[in-house]
Amino acid sequence: MKKNIELKIENIKKDSAKRKSNIELLRFILCIFIVMIHLGGIYNYVAPLIYCSVPTFALITGFFLYNKEDNYAGLKFIPTIIFFIVLNLIVTLILNATTSSLSNINWLVLVTYGPGQFWYIWAMFFTLLISPILVLGVKQLPKYTSLFIIFVFYITMNLPAVGEHINIYIIDRNWYGNIFVIITAFMLGAWMNKYLSDTFLTNKKKVINYCLPILVILVSIQIVAYAIIKNKVVTNDHNAVLYQLLNNIKKLSTQNNFPLTILVAFCIFSLFYILNIPYNKFINYLGKASMIFFVAHFTIRDWIDSNLMQKWEIETYSVKRDLISLSLTIAICGSLSLIVIPTYSSYMKQFNKSIIYIKTKIKFYSKRNSISQDVK
Repeated sequence: MKKNIELKIENIKKDSAKRKSNIELLRFILCIFIVMIHLGGIYNYVAPLIYCSVPTFALITGFFLYNKEDNYAGLKFIPTIIFFIVLNLIVTLILNATTSSLSNINWLVLVTYGPGQFWYIWAMFFTLLISPILVLGVKQLPKYTSLFIIFVFYITMNLPAVGEHINIYIIDRNWYGNIFVIITAFMLGAWMNKYLSDTFLTNKKKVINYCLPILVILVSIQIVAYAIIKNKVVTNDHNAVLYQLLNNIKKLSTQNNFPLTILVAFCIFSLFYILNIPYNKFINYLGKASMIFFVAHFTIRDWIDSNLMQKWEIETYSVKRDLISLSLTIAICGSLSLIVIPTYSSYMKQFNKSIIYIKTKIKFYSKRNSISQDVK
């Protein structure tokens, strides 16, 4: 029994080592995008690009979970959620203890839910719970039937954005952190694995010729539209028609659930998927560090903003402030990851070992009882 447990632990290590460095690099870049989203300021100029981060994360999960046939992915995610919540509590406690602002924290919310960005954690948890059904649907349904269902989720995801423009608020227009974003992207990732991994995604020239122009043109047009409105080159008072047109263009992929965000995610993932990056330990480490950045950056950002920026008397709305905030947040999260990643790896190793031990024990006693009944 002990040998079986050790063998299964070794298989888990091998699965971890198989992580593709090109995708791990993408994970890290996406996490930097999320930090930029929450910092705002000058980073709003590249919102059409950076808002692809959440759907792309879900797309990656769907793509690689498709072949695993893991019916317990949701349950296996529970210890990770617990670890994330505890980590955020520790970071919040340490940082706010230095400024004597612990009394301002809503500890009940942090313990039961987490900070604002944890909507994604809970949405992904629900998606992983139903992932066997989602994956089975993609596997069993015809190619275009499953794609149509994905499109239905896509439309549902966009109802808030559509309602904002036609003044029909069936769903709250601020409902950006919705489950349909994750489900749509997850199903698209699974669909891409089944139908594109051996066709479109193996043709580098085709991916570049299709995805790169779409990405560059789409993002560039939106950035220009945002810059024109932001700098008041065109105003609603002087040219209402042009202003509304530019305003609608800039919103095509500037929220998680806006119309073309998932298209940007598709293009970004496809372009990184074809990158031929040999296995690289440092890049894979950055991929692991991305989860630490995601969990801790919100709390670290608020601490930097409310303490360091005031002490240094840096202007509230300035490029200097935005650049310093991003640099410090990355530096602190990176330093934190040096401690947390080994801790998390050890934590998950013990958890996996415990699960394997329990499952092995159950199988052993079930087999022994079956033999005993046969003898009787």
